This record gives sequence, C-alpha cells and structure tokens, in this order.
Amino acid sequence: MRVLFMPLPMPTHYFPVVPLAFAFRAAGHEVRIVSQPPLVDTVIQSGMISVPLGAGYDYQEGMRELAKRDLEVYGRPLTADMLQQLPPEEGLAIRNRMRDGQIKVAEAMADELVAYMRHWQPDLVVADPLVLAAPLAGAAVGVPLVHYMWAPDILRQQLNFPGLGTPVTEWPEELLQLFARHGADPCAEPAIATVDPCPPSLQVDGVPNRIPFRCVPYNASGVEPDWVSGGSADRARRICVTWGTTASLRGGVEGSVIPKIVESVAGPDREVVLALAESEWARLGDLPDGVRLVAGLPLHVLLPSCDAIVHQGGGGALLAAAYSGVPQVTLPATPDARLNVSLLAATGAGTTLAVEADTVDIREAVSSVLTGSGPREAADRLREEILTLPSPAELVPVLEKLI
Repeated sequence: MRVLFMPLPMPTHYFPVVPLAFAFRAAGHEVRIVSQPPLVDTVIQSGMISVPLGAGYDYQEGMRELAKRDLEVYGRPLTADMLQQLPPEEGLAIRNRMRDGQIKVAEAMADELVAYMRHWQPDLVVADPLVLAAPLAGAAVGVPLVHYMWAPDILRQQLNFPGLGTPVTEWPEELLQLFARHGADPCAEPAIATVDPCPPSLQVDGVPNRIPFRCVPYNASGVEPDWVSGGSADRARRICVTWGTTASLRGGVEGSVIPKIVESVAGPDREVVLALAESEWARLGDLPDGVRLVAGLPLHVLLPSCDAIVHQGGGGALLAAAYSGVPQVTLPATPDARLNVSLLAATGAGTTLAVEADTVDIREAVSSVLTGSGPREAADRLREEILTLPSPAELVPVLEKLI
C-alpha cells in the first residue's frame, strides 16, 4: 500500500504523525510526506521521504506578517484571552484571516499535488485538517482521505473550518473555485475517519469516525545529555519552560512572557531548563542563576526528568507532558490554546493563567504543582489513560481495512 501524509508546513504539525508514518513503513508500506519546502529538512531529519510542493506561497512568512499586523493594531501579539474579548465581528475577521492562509497554501499546492497523486497513485491520504489541498486532490483523483489530529479539535469546535462539518454553502468562494477548477466536488465531511492521539480527557465530543490511538511523542532527534539521564535523587526540582514554534512565529521572544516566567520560577533548590531555539537566546537578556539554556533537546527526552513544565498551551507541549506524566502550568499564548488548557485544567493535571499574569501568580501556580499531590496524581492518571490506547503499530491494520 502507498500512503501519502500531508502535514501543514510547520514542524509542530508534522511531529504528531511521525510515529504513525514509521508504523506504516515498519508494516511494509510505502510512505511519502508531501508539504511545502520549509518543512523539507524536518522531514528528512525524521528519516522520511519528502516531496516538496507549493513553493509559490510561504505559509510561515504569512504567519509572521499576521503577527506584525497584530502588533501594529493591538500593540502586542494576539492572545487567546484577547481574542475572546474582541467584538464578535472583529474576532470573526481575525479567524477568517487565519483561514485565508490555509487557502493560499491550497492554491499554491493544488496543481502540483493533483499531478503528483496521479503519478504516484497512493492508496490512502493521511492529512492535517488544515491542509485544504488534501480533500481537493483526494476528490479529484479518487483517493480516500483520513484526517489526523494534533491537538483538541478547535477547528471544528470554534472556527467553522472547511472540511470539518461546515456546510459547503458557507465555504469561501475562492476555495470553491479551486475545487471546481480541478473537477473536485467539495464535501462538508470529506474524511472517512479521523485518527487522534489525544486521550478522551483531552478531546472534545463530536469528532466523527474518530479512531483514537496512543500519543507517542516525537519532537525531532537529538542527543541525551548526561545531566538528563544521570541526575541524582536529591537534585533540585527541575522545571521546563518552553514557548513552542507557533507562538514564536506569531510573536517571537519579545512578544512572549518567557523572561517573566523565568524570573518567577527560578530560585533556590530549583533548576529551570529553558528549551528555546538558539536563534532566540541573544534577545533574552540577563537570566537568573540556576537557568539552563538548551536547544535541540527533544521534549520527549527532557520531560521525564522534569517535575513540572510551563508552556504556551500548544498541542505539542500539552501532549508530550501528558505522556510523560508531568504537571503543567499553561499561559495560553495563541487563540487556539484556550481550548487545550481548559481541557487540561479539567483533568487536574495542570493549572492555567492568563498571559498577563504577574510574577507572583506564576510563582504560586508553579509552587502548587510542585508541592501539591493532586496535580502529580492527576498527571499520572492522564499518562495511564494515554498508555491504554492502541499504539501507532496497532492503528495500521485498522486503517488498512478502510481501503
């Protein structure tokens, strides 16, 4: 069988599906990863075969432009809490601008993708729901589509996104024209199934034909340093602080609260591990004692040695920490993060604060997950819930039977 994976051209949207792609390969199937050129190196480093298409539009640059506009209009990066407080018509316009970036990706990819699929003749397409070229090409060529989730389903829950139950009559005209140009019939629910690494406690109801499977965190490859693998039992409490690729693209370190977080959580008998791209280090300023800067260390390697994590509420950090049984403190930095952190808080495995929280509130939140037994026990239960789900290898025969 030939399986074509189609992630959004961002590492954090590709990483969740890597274990499933490897499971297909290990089962003897052929696998290709189709995405835009910015993702090529990430795909190659994961050990998969990359097929770069759609070079005419740079999605990541488009996100940066949106972030610049937000800074000009609002004076700071747009956060989940800010979006909720905007007038409904203004919030809708912002959500539509985010969706328009996905349409531009589809426009850039569609011609090449349809041609490639007719050439390679895949038996199955497994795609990020944000990749609107996937249902188009699947319909044009006659290949079944499976969606894969990477976080709680905010696209269906709150954003009225095309291809996730939204009536075709409500789709943007430019997207309908793109489908028509390729002779593809648009469909409100084009996927025959949705594979989902979120445990039930971290997912909303209403995902049709949902097939849950075990989250197996992959955050790229790297080297495990001795301070991770060989720490003593009486070492300082270790707290991971990270801010995620998407949040960084939308605002960078200057727009984040990382310096405030580090100031809040650093202290005696604590080691703060700041996991951040090396390109951002110079803009951090002076850091307190007891802060270790790391780059290129995968979260799934670091987190088992940590006592807590503070992050921006993105799906990647959320699921990696849940898999490792690490209590979480979240400050939702992007509009999609609010749903993630509300589901997490309901499990008891973490607590959430507004991005605007002061150092006292952040310090108290971190202390509560470090010293209280409740968050640790809830994090352990969440990990056990994840481990009961079928592995990616067990998911492969389920998908084989759908073809």
